[in-house]
Amino acid sequence: MFGNILSSIFGFIIDGSNSSRLARRSLVMTDPIYSPGFLIGTAAWSIPAPAKPLFGDVGSHLERYARVLKGVEINTSFYRDHKAQTYERWARSVPADFRFTVKLSQVFTHDLALDVEEAELAENLSAILNLGEKLGVILIQLPPKLVFHTKTVRSFFEKFRRSYIGGAVIEPRHISWSSDDALALLKEFHIGKVRADPEPCASDWRFQLETSKVLYVRWHGSPVIYESRYEKADLDALSVELSGVAHHFESIWVVFDNTTFGWATVNALEFQEIIRSKNKTAMELQGGAL
Repeated sequence: MFGNILSSIFGFIIDGSNSSRLARRSLVMTDPIYSPGFLIGTAAWSIPAPAKPLFGDVGSHLERYARVLKGVEINTSFYRDHKAQTYERWARSVPADFRFTVKLSQVFTHDLALDVEEAELAENLSAILNLGEKLGVILIQLPPKLVFHTKTVRSFFEKFRRSYIGGAVIEPRHISWSSDDALALLKEFHIGKVRADPEPCASDWRFQLETSKVLYVRWHGSPVIYESRYEKADLDALSVELSGVAHHFESIWVVFDNTTFGWATVNALEFQEIIRSKNKTAMELQGGAL
C-alpha cells in the first residue's frame, strides 16, 4: 500500500527499472519554481524502505534525504547532547539551501522546567551553532504540565537570547501559554509559537504573526498521534491556510512527526508537491500578465 501511495503522488511505479526516472524526478523537485521560503520535512531523516528509490542510493541517509527535502528536524538533540564536530559534519553533508531545526535538550525544558543555569544552556547552544548558516530554527518543546510563569519564562528567554539570536519557536502544551502575558513575552523575545496538530494549547494567529518572522507548523499525526496519515484534503487545506499568511514570514516550516509507520515521509512529499504546483501556477499566471 505504501508503494502504491507514493506511486500515485509521483506518477510512476516504484521499482528497480525506474532508477533513472527517479533521479530525473529528484532534480525537478529542486527547480526554482519551488519556493525557498517553504522548508518541508520530517522529524529526523530516516527513509522508510518503500520510499528509498525516491531518495537514491548514493551517500548517507542525511545526504540522500537532503537531495529531495529541504528541511529536517533533529530530535536526537532532545535526548542527548551532540558534539560540535557532529553538527559540523551534518552541515557539510547537505546542500547550501538546506536547513536544520534543532530540538532543545529536555534537560532544560522538562527536567529543569526552564529554570536553567545560563552557563549550561550556553554550552549546549554553542555546540548547535556549529551548524552555521545551515541552522534554521531552534525548537523549544515544553512538557504538558509546564504552566506559564512570567518570571521563570522571562529569565529563560533572556539567557537563551544572550547565546542565540536566530530563529526560535516554542511548542507549549499547557493552555496557560495562550494568555496575553505569554504573547507579550514571545513578542519581546521574537519567539514564535508552533502551530501544532493535535493542538493542546490553542491560540489565535497573533501568536505567530506578531512574534516572529518564522512560522513553524508541526503535525504529529491525527487522529492517532505519531501514527496516522494526513489525507490530501488535510494538506490542501493547510496549503490554503498558509497561502493567506505567507507574506508575513521570511520562512515557513512544515514538519511531519507522524513517523511510526513512515507516513511523515509520504505527507512531506505530498505537501511539497502541492506547494510546488501552487508556485508553478502562480508563476505562470504572472508570466501571462506581463
